Amino acid sequence: MKNIADSLVELKEYRINMFQSHIEFVLSNYLEKWVDNLKSYNSNKISDSCCLIVDDRPNKITRFSILNTLFMTRLSMNIYIYTTIKSAQSMRDLFSDLKEFVHIIELNINNKELKSINIPFYNALFKSSSFWKNIPTEKVLVFQTDSVLIEPIDISLFSYDYLGAPFVQEKHYSTYFPEFSLDLL
Repeated sequence: MKNIADSLVELKEYRINMFQSHIEFVLSNYLEKWVDNLKSYNSNKISDSCCLIVDDRPNKITRFSILNTLFMTRLSMNIYIYTTIKSAQSMRDLFSDLKEFVHIIELNINNKELKSINIPFYNALFKSSSFWKNIPTEKVLVFQTDSVLIEPIDISLFSYDYLGAPFVQEKHYSTYFPEFSLDLL
């Protein structure tokens, strides 16, 4: 008989595999096809808002996260990926088809090459006033690869100074994959 610790390890592995399967399915069946249609799209970006992610892993999960965020913000904001010098070119390659929407920024701290982004560095970066002074907009949606917007974001939320995730006790929320009008592809 398995002990509880082994069962929890298996449950964690199951959840990781389910998330990766979800990413693969949505990416290949929806988001990549959506990107193919963007070539003729003229965006209406909000100039005082952007989306921001700090990550050094150019992979399918990162691509999914970026595409999902673009989709759920209705292409109204640029996305800035802050990454290491080592990962920058791979990130550029991964998003070469989205240059109008996705911008890669190389992190250079005190003229030292950053090897990787870890939790202590991430926390210190977000506490650094010099980092925030270089963000190109006043309003910022910060996201990570393990976060998923499950419905289109209400852009009017950016009129507030600070907004966190809407956690409501005992409220469970599920939604369908949204369909946008043709003008939003």
